[in-house]
Amino acid sequence: MTSSAPTSSAVPAAALSAGPLLHQPAPAGVTLAGVSPAALQASYQHCRRVTRAAARNFYYGLRLTPEPRRSAVYAMYAWMRTGDDIVDAQGTQHFKSDLFAAFKRLTWQVIAGDLSETDRCDCGPKGGVTFWPAFAHTVGTYSISREIIAAMLAGLQADLHHAPQASNADLERNCDQVGSRVGLACVRIWGLRPGASPAAVTEKAIARGRAFQLTNILRDVAQDYDSVPSRVYIPQDSLQHHGLTAQSLRDWADPARCLALMNHHIGVARDYYLASAGLENLISADCSAGLWGMTRIYSQLLERIAAAPAAVFSGRRVRLSGLRKVSIAISAAARARTANW
Repeated sequence: MTSSAPTSSAVPAAALSAGPLLHQPAPAGVTLAGVSPAALQASYQHCRRVTRAAARNFYYGLRLTPEPRRSAVYAMYAWMRTGDDIVDAQGTQHFKSDLFAAFKRLTWQVIAGDLSETDRCDCGPKGGVTFWPAFAHTVGTYSISREIIAAMLAGLQADLHHAPQASNADLERNCDQVGSRVGLACVRIWGLRPGASPAAVTEKAIARGRAFQLTNILRDVAQDYDSVPSRVYIPQDSLQHHGLTAQSLRDWADPARCLALMNHHIGVARDYYLASAGLENLISADCSAGLWGMTRIYSQLLERIAAAPAAVFSGRRVRLSGLRKVSIAISAAARARTANW
């Protein structure tokens, strides 16, 4: 079943172009009051450990990104991971809502330059090293816009108070709030090649983020449904169009209908990957290998789902082997050496 072409994004190019666009080399970092160079370095190392442990697919690609940009992306991931962990935490809705409110308040406080409460807040790691100094340093150094941060927070909050997606527009909004804004933040860190159009980069980064997020949703559709509380990201109108409910899809109760629905959304994800083609040619050349590697990992994960959609519902998570990821990373490094983008 063919998919419809991705719609154009309503996200303004200003989300990317506000502030100076960065080219090589990376800028000198901002100074954080009360944070020593050793403490900042320890915070960045903590973010690297978090990313390595929790983001296996991203980590293989990000290792190809040169420093200090690599550590900056680790810092953004560690902050986002903490928000995700709050949303997925055990406990009452009231408990998690309070925890998230503290996380949101502290995020804006830290961005404003006040890190005085980061070692006492319940919404992040306690005792010793935290991600907060690295996060504040990254946002300030690379001029990550407030619009990007606010959209990520809105996406996390929507998950906290999850309601089934009613339409494809709702699903697209979810992908934009999470995946696309992560992409825009990464572009701010990676920087643009001389002459690259900010509007073109914004459009392609949004499409790439949607592709990654939809790949995640398709991989985790059964796991999300089984979670407590249950989460359903496949839109209700799509389920109805295919004569399914979230439960019947989870049960793979009507294989022909379930396959048609999965193939439709797989096709949409493929369209997003196609719409984002060429993004590697627009960001700083020394960061292209990392982005190419991450994209190959995620697009191949999508193709593995496409080869056997029912496997998503089998209880075993669809994944690429570590050896395959290493092979992709080696290919990315080789392409970077030959400037073959």
